[in-house]
Amino acid sequence: MDNVNNLAGSGNIPYAILQKLHNNYLSHKHKILSNDLGSKLDTKSVWFELNADLRNFLTDTLNDGKVSGIRIYFMEYPAMQTVMDDYTIPLKPIDVGQLTVGLVTTADDGTGKHNDYYTQVNTGKFLMFTPPLNHGDLCPQTCY
Repeated sequence: MDNVNNLAGSGNIPYAILQKLHNNYLSHKHKILSNDLGSKLDTKSVWFELNADLRNFLTDTLNDGKVSGIRIYFMEYPAMQTVMDDYTIPLKPIDVGQLTVGLVTTADDGTGKHNDYYTQVNTGKFLMFTPPLNHGDLCPQTCY
C-alpha cells in the first residue's frame, strides 16, 4: 500500500511498470498498427540523442518561467518523403509512414489549461522561443 501512496501524484513509476505498459502497447496497438502497415513493423520507441538541439530545448524549457510542461504529440510521417514548409519530412526515407513523436512546450493560460506555447502572430497566443522537437531515431530501424 505504501508504494501506491508514494507514487500518487509524483509522475514517476518504477522501470518494471514502464516495461509492462510498453509490453501492453506492443501486444495490442503495435500489432494493430503494424498489421495495417503490412510491409513493415511500426515504431516501438523513439530515441533522442542528448545533442545540442535536445539540450537547448530542455534548457530553454527550464529557464522560461511561463512554461508549464511538455506535451508529447504522437505523429505519423507522410506516405513518402516530402518537403513541408522547407523541411524534409521525414529526414530518413526508411522512416516513411512510421509513428513518431514531437515535443512541444506548454504554458498555463491562467485558467489551468496547458496550451501549446508557440508563435502565432496577432492571435494572443504565447510566443515560444523553443521550437517543437522531432527527428529522434525510430525503433525498429535503430533499436536496442
